[in-house]
Amino acid sequence: MKIQAKKEGGVTVVAIEGDLDHFGTNELDSFLRKQEDLGVHIIFVMSTVKYLSSSALRVIFELWRRKAEEKGSISLVGLQEYCKAILKNTGFDEIFALYDSLDEALEHHKKD
Repeated sequence: MKIQAKKEGGVTVVAIEGDLDHFGTNELDSFLRKQEDLGVHIIFVMSTVKYLSSSALRVIFELWRRKAEEKGSISLVGLQEYCKAILKNTGFDEIFALYDSLDEALEHHKKD
Protein backbone atom coordinates (compact mmCIF):
# COMPACT_ATOMS: atom_id res chain seq x y z
CA MET A 1 0.00 0.00 0.00
CA LYS A 2 1.32 3.40 -0.99
CA ILE A 3 -0.46 6.67 -0.22
CA GLN A 4 0.78 10.12 -1.18
CA ALA A 5 -0.80 13.56 -0.90
CA LYS A 6 0.06 16.77 -2.71
CA LYS A 7 -1.56 20.16 -3.18
CA GLU A 8 -2.53 21.07 -6.69
CA GLY A 9 -4.29 24.35 -7.33
CA GLY A 10 -6.08 24.59 -3.98
CA VAL A 11 -7.07 20.92 -4.07
CA THR A 12 -5.44 18.06 -2.20
CA VAL A 13 -4.75 15.07 -4.44
CA VAL A 14 -4.40 11.78 -2.56
CA ALA A 15 -2.97 8.98 -4.70
CA ILE A 16 -3.69 5.46 -3.45
CA GLU A 17 -1.83 2.42 -4.76
CA GLY A 18 -3.07 -0.93 -3.51
CA ASP A 19 -6.35 -2.38 -2.38
CA LEU A 20 -8.57 -0.86 0.28
CA ASP A 21 -9.20 -4.09 2.15
CA HIS A 22 -9.06 -4.20 5.96
CA PHE A 23 -5.32 -3.49 6.10
CA GLY A 24 -5.31 -0.89 3.33
CA THR A 25 -8.23 0.91 4.93
CA ASN A 26 -6.39 1.09 8.25
CA GLU A 27 -3.40 2.60 6.47
CA LEU A 28 -5.61 5.14 4.68
CA ASP A 29 -7.40 6.10 7.89
CA SER A 30 -4.09 6.54 9.72
CA PHE A 31 -2.62 8.54 6.83
CA LEU A 32 -5.59 10.90 6.66
CA ARG A 33 -5.57 11.49 10.43
CA LYS A 34 -1.88 12.44 10.34
CA GLN A 35 -2.32 15.08 7.65
CA GLU A 36 -2.03 18.61 9.03
CA ASP A 37 -4.06 20.38 6.38
CA LEU A 38 -5.95 18.42 3.77
CA GLY A 39 -7.95 21.45 2.73
CA VAL A 40 -11.63 21.30 1.92
CA HIS A 41 -11.49 19.79 -1.58
CA ILE A 42 -9.92 16.34 -1.84
CA ILE A 43 -9.42 14.18 -4.91
CA PHE A 44 -8.63 10.50 -4.39
CA VAL A 45 -6.80 8.96 -7.35
CA MET A 46 -7.74 5.29 -7.19
CA SER A 47 -6.80 3.89 -10.61
CA THR A 48 -4.84 0.96 -9.13
CA VAL A 49 -7.37 0.12 -6.40
CA LYS A 50 -9.04 -3.16 -7.37
CA TYR A 51 -10.87 -3.82 -4.09
CA LEU A 52 -12.91 -1.40 -2.01
CA SER A 53 -14.22 -2.62 1.36
CA SER A 54 -17.19 -1.27 3.29
CA SER A 55 -14.80 0.01 5.94
CA ALA A 56 -12.96 2.02 3.25
CA LEU A 57 -16.27 3.55 2.19
CA ARG A 58 -16.91 4.47 5.82
CA VAL A 59 -13.53 6.24 6.12
CA ILE A 60 -14.08 8.22 2.92
CA PHE A 61 -17.70 8.97 3.84
CA GLU A 62 -16.72 10.27 7.29
CA LEU A 63 -14.13 12.53 5.65
CA TRP A 64 -16.81 13.72 3.19
CA ARG A 65 -19.14 14.59 6.09
CA ARG A 66 -16.46 16.69 7.76
CA LYS A 67 -15.55 18.42 4.50
CA ALA A 68 -19.21 19.03 3.60
CA GLU A 69 -19.56 21.06 6.80
CA GLU A 70 -16.74 23.25 5.46
CA LYS A 71 -18.41 23.50 2.02
CA GLY A 72 -15.82 21.09 0.64
CA SER A 73 -15.97 18.05 -1.59
CA ILE A 74 -14.60 14.59 -2.19
CA SER A 75 -13.91 13.33 -5.70
CA LEU A 76 -12.83 9.85 -6.79
CA VAL A 77 -10.76 9.40 -9.94
CA GLY A 78 -9.99 6.42 -12.16
CA LEU A 79 -12.14 3.82 -10.48
CA GLN A 80 -11.91 0.21 -11.63
CA GLU A 81 -15.22 -1.35 -12.76
CA TYR A 82 -15.59 -3.40 -9.56
CA CYS A 83 -15.19 -0.30 -7.40
CA LYS A 84 -17.65 1.65 -9.57
CA ALA A 85 -20.17 -1.14 -9.12
CA ILE A 86 -19.73 -1.06 -5.33
CA LEU A 87 -20.34 2.71 -5.30
CA LYS A 88 -23.40 2.38 -7.53
CA ASN A 89 -24.89 -0.48 -5.49
CA THR A 90 -24.45 1.41 -2.23
CA GLY A 91 -25.57 4.81 -3.54
CA PHE A 92 -22.20 6.44 -2.87
CA ASP A 93 -21.96 7.36 -6.56
CA GLU A 94 -24.59 10.00 -5.74
CA ILE A 95 -22.47 11.46 -2.92
CA PHE A 96 -18.96 11.55 -4.36
CA ALA A 97 -18.05 13.16 -7.67
CA LEU A 98 -16.59 10.51 -9.98
CA TYR A 99 -14.12 11.30 -12.76
CA ASP A 100 -12.21 9.22 -15.28
CA SER A 101 -9.05 11.33 -15.08
CA LEU A 102 -7.26 13.61 -12.66
CA ASP A 103 -7.19 16.37 -15.28
CA GLU A 104 -10.98 16.20 -15.55
CA ALA A 105 -11.39 16.44 -11.76
CA LEU A 106 -8.93 19.33 -11.48
CA GLU A 107 -10.65 21.18 -14.32
CA HIS A 108 -13.96 20.84 -12.48
CA HIS A 109 -12.44 22.38 -9.35
CA LYS A 110 -11.02 25.31 -11.32
CA LYS A 111 -14.61 26.24 -12.20
CA ASP A 112 -15.67 26.38 -8.54
